[in-house]
Amino acid sequence: MNSSPKYEFQFKDTDLPKEVLEKMQKELKLQAEKSEIVLKEFYGQFNSLSNEIAKWVALMSKFRRCRSDQKLDVLKQAERQANLLENKISSGSHSKVFFEVANSYISLKKYEEAIASYDKALQIKPDDHQVWYNRGTVLVNLERHEEAITYRDWE
Repeated sequence: MNSSPKYEFQFKDTDLPKEVLEKMQKELKLQAEKSEIVLKEFYGQFNSLSNEIAKWVALMSKFRRCRSDQKLDVLKQAERQANLLENKISSGSHSKVFFEVANSYISLKKYEEAIASYDKALQIKPDDHQVWYNRGTVLVNLERHEEAITYRDWE
């Protein structure tokens, strides 16, 4: 059922010689086939990206509703999925993905993992003040005050 469409172009009311019309028809057919290939590649990449994002969202959703003894494993899966999104979504969105992972690690009291995820977010988007603030707050909670001064906005 997935047969390639037939490209037939007909020119009406023209005085062009038959050879010229046939050449034009062949060229238009070739361009249409090239366009179809480009579109198939684009949609394939789009669907792949959609599936990758959907998988991360599904894992984060599963993390929020699974049993306590499963949470860490599910979150690690979500973090691995987040790594797969590199260079596939905007830097702001990719940074937010790691921000969410880091915040989820905090909910499990996995502070070193949270710091590592905040660091990934900052590598992607170094000017995200909320990430800097949260990272500094985690450092304060770990009583790493000297290090925290660099990361937390002390107003």
